[in-house]
Amino acid sequence: MIALFAFIALTFACSSDDDAPAPEIKFPSDYLVEGSPWNFTDIELLRINYNPNNLTISEAQSIFKNTYAGFKLDFQENGTGSATLPDNSSYSFNWVLSTDYKTLTLTGNAPATFTNVSITENKFLWSDTDYCVEDGQGDDVCADVRFTFD
Repeated sequence: MIALFAFIALTFACSSDDDAPAPEIKFPSDYLVEGSPWNFTDIELLRINYNPNNLTISEAQSIFKNTYAGFKLDFQENGTGSATLPDNSSYSFNWVLSTDYKTLTLTGNAPATFTNVSITENKFLWSDTDYCVEDGQGDDVCADVRFTFD
């Protein structure tokens, strides 16, 4: 009798709850859409490739950061999106995230390919090589960069 009671108690204790919903699986593409709009927060200069006016790393960093202050990216579930530039102009694009989630391709008005992409629930990062901005002295400064959006 005790063995039967123990068996019944163990069976009920180990039974699964079939009514519980399965946990939702999130992919980087889901986070890209759900986190939109993404606001530029930082840029890291990984390597300066072209610097005719011999700017310091700090000066170049400030120029890059000021150039993108206010930049926003918005991704829609249907594969479209929009970018708002610091001057409040905007353009639309179509987007595709590679199956390994490391490359994001934008097509349309301003085609671009973002590499080394990392997307989490609250952060979107990507890298680019030879990214150039005007240095304020009539020349460009170019660097390998890592963008951060929150």
